[in-house]
Amino acid sequence: MRGQGGDLLRRRLRLIALALLLSVLSWPRSATAAPQPERAWEHARALVEDIGPRPAGSDAVARATDYVRARLLAEGLAIESIPVGTVVAPDIVVGGAVVIPSRTISVPDETLLVRLPDDAGATAPAILFMAHLDTVEGSPGAVDNGVAVGVLLELVRALVQAPSRPHPVMIAFTAAEEPGLAGARTLAQALPPGEVALAVSLDLVGAAGPLAFNGLSRALGRPWLERLSHAAAQAGIAVEAPLTHQVVSRALPQLERSDHGAFTERGVPAMHIFHRGPGQIYLEYHSPADTLAHVDAASQRAALAWVWALATDPAPLPSGAGPGATFLPIGGATLVPNGLLWTLELGALVVLVFALHAARRRTGPTAGRWRGAASFAGALVGAWLLAAAIEWTVGAASHHSQPWIHAPGRNAMTMVLATAALLTAACQPWLHEGRARAALPIAMVLAALPGAALLWFEIVELAWVPLAMALAIAALLRCDNGTRRALALGLALLPAWAVLDPLRLREASFHGFLGRGVPLSLLLAVVLLPCAFAWLHVLAAWRPSPALRRGALVLAGVLWLLQLLSGLLVAPRCSGEAWSRRGLACEQPAEAAAGVATTP
Repeated sequence: MRGQGGDLLRRRLRLIALALLLSVLSWPRSATAAPQPERAWEHARALVEDIGPRPAGSDAVARATDYVRARLLAEGLAIESIPVGTVVAPDIVVGGAVVIPSRTISVPDETLLVRLPDDAGATAPAILFMAHLDTVEGSPGAVDNGVAVGVLLELVRALVQAPSRPHPVMIAFTAAEEPGLAGARTLAQALPPGEVALAVSLDLVGAAGPLAFNGLSRALGRPWLERLSHAAAQAGIAVEAPLTHQVVSRALPQLERSDHGAFTERGVPAMHIFHRGPGQIYLEYHSPADTLAHVDAASQRAALAWVWALATDPAPLPSGAGPGATFLPIGGATLVPNGLLWTLELGALVVLVFALHAARRRTGPTAGRWRGAASFAGALVGAWLLAAAIEWTVGAASHHSQPWIHAPGRNAMTMVLATAALLTAACQPWLHEGRARAALPIAMVLAALPGAALLWFEIVELAWVPLAMALAIAALLRCDNGTRRALALGLALLPAWAVLDPLRLREASFHGFLGRGVPLSLLLAVVLLPCAFAWLHVLAAWRPSPALRRGALVLAGVLWLLQLLSGLLVAPRCSGEAWSRRGLACEQPAEAAAGVATTP
């Protein structure tokens, strides 16, 4: 018995020792399977600092390609090299006009592609991750695009060592993105459509701010968008999907400027992740200042965590686009089905029709109603003409076509307050409730028409903005005193903020969505015209005293004078020549961007 007990104990000890040995032998593999940001950072450092600027067709981009090839070979991977050769980028046409003419791109560079099969050995359909290797001339290319290349190199290593891969993954390091997506175009042509379930471009990764989704074309329906959002939740990171970018990507997909655009052209679900940077724009873009000093380590970690979560999500890949959905800027990015948006927006139009009918049937004094509205409209036109004249004078004096863009919030607030004060001072001699009543239906119609037009063109993602303004203006019908009317008007101004947010205006300018000669006075006139007419309805209840009207007139004069003097005496942050050549990138120190064309 004692001998048998000793043998049993020895066998148990041997099993325990074997289990410990196996766990120790397997530990390095499992411990290093998860992506490590430090490794990704070292890859970015090698590209940005050891190699430096990597323009297409240069020896430097060839060294960068060799660097990436060596890392992929070290993981034991088979590499497919896809030469770029000569590529013809087609005309970019918007509204029948050619905005970017066709061009021929010829470079000796090559795109590197690796395939990582799933657990069953399948290589398709796969999620394709891409990052371009090249930079513009003279730029070290940290955020554009060394950090992204480092992230994907680390993703490759982690996926190779991962104990399980639920889906096939392809990773491409593309060539000649900057001249016109040349490497991505040859890659998209080489891969049959069925091989790519989703193409994801990593470009401008590493600036400060939440991870942003871009390029969400109509090929990406609710199932794919839910998957993108779920990956962010699994990674524990904040994401955003700028509404303007979503609208442009769906209405004008031909304008996509990152590698995913080559796949969007072919109807393949594709998108782009990036970081917008401080103030929602990365001013160091395409300049010598795009160095590792401007990279936010937290943003790099977030991008790495998100691609890892998306690649290892075990849920089945969506088989089609599915119904549409939109990320609304609520709590970062809240996904809302487009069907729900259609229902709410069409319902808003029905409510507005009934509100207009109710406004027409309201009893009360009507004498001079339309004459009063016309008088108010004349005063409003005069106020905005004055604003436009001051803006033109300032621009002519500074030889700058858009000096307000460097401080849009200050300039917009001055114009709005001065206009409101001038209207308050001007309307009293003819104002009474009956005359003011015609202004409210006019305001409702002016606010609702853009929403109806957007719905007509199926831009459901943006139609809710003017329709929400129209509903808030319609609520003035139920307000029986000036304070309540003012609160309703304040609610109507909130949707306008979605368009006139100073950061959003600067971002629209930086990306070319806003023309470089558009006057601020014109923007305010178009967006705030409905609220200006509704302001008359508030004044009709307040009935400002003569003293208040005189004070409002003085305030308007002081604000207009300050606007004029500050524009004439304070030079804008950029000269007119620098602004016309480089856009908002001119706000960088001149020595940091010498000789580099940074127009997006």
